[in-house]
Amino acid sequence: MRPQRFRNRAAAEDAPAHAAADSRQAQSEVALALLSLVAAAAVATTPVPPPPSVSGNWSAEAILAARVDCTRLLAGLDVTAKPVPPIGSADSCGAPAPVEVTAIARVKLAPAATLTCSMVAALHHWVTGTLQPLAQSVLATRVTSIANASSYVCRSRNHIAGAKISEHARANALDMASFTYARADLPAGWAQWLGADGKPVAGSFIERVRLGACSDFTTVLGPGADVYHGDHFHLDMLVRKNGYRICQ
Repeated sequence: MRPQRFRNRAAAEDAPAHAAADSRQAQSEVALALLSLVAAAAVATTPVPPPPSVSGNWSAEAILAARVDCTRLLAGLDVTAKPVPPIGSADSCGAPAPVEVTAIARVKLAPAATLTCSMVAALHHWVTGTLQPLAQSVLATRVTSIANASSYVCRSRNHIAGAKISEHARANALDMASFTYARADLPAGWAQWLGADGKPVAGSFIERVRLGACSDFTTVLGPGADVYHGDHFHLDMLVRKNGYRICQ
């Protein structure tokens, strides 16, 4: 009986220790739960960092200078446009003071084009000095709209990986897919003035329009120039050494 009483006493003596251990474990679990709640609250109240700026990475001085120049270039011109925020940066894609253009000299751009003001000014001079006078004298009509195939887009030339940056990436270029005319009997575009080789027929309306554009833009590429421009005309204002121009 004595050994049995010993075991019972030992069990009785162990009971408080087990109870204390259970209490400590319960306290630990409560503490962990409280810590989890605090952590969750901290995450919920921590401000989320703002997304990268969509207004470009230009200095205030560069933006101001470009906007002043834009005002000068477009003063007195018949242009429907509105300023848009700066895009990108000086060492990559972008422009410090682009504008969104919907019409030039009452010729609609559809969809709207995002361009530099120097590009818009050159387009205005070409539309009023070449395009509309030729449409009137050769076709007895006027161009009512230009289909914008591409204006600003951050990409390389001709979408070729590793090629130099395109003037489109600087909002300094416009691709035109077709013209629409006031005369209902004239189909949109210029396919009717292309020869079997895909090039504009000599002396045709579209050939004269192309040649006139070469006076206002430093790059003119269109049907017959290469495989990349068989279905549209590309105009840009790239500045090259010694005033070199491309007119094809």
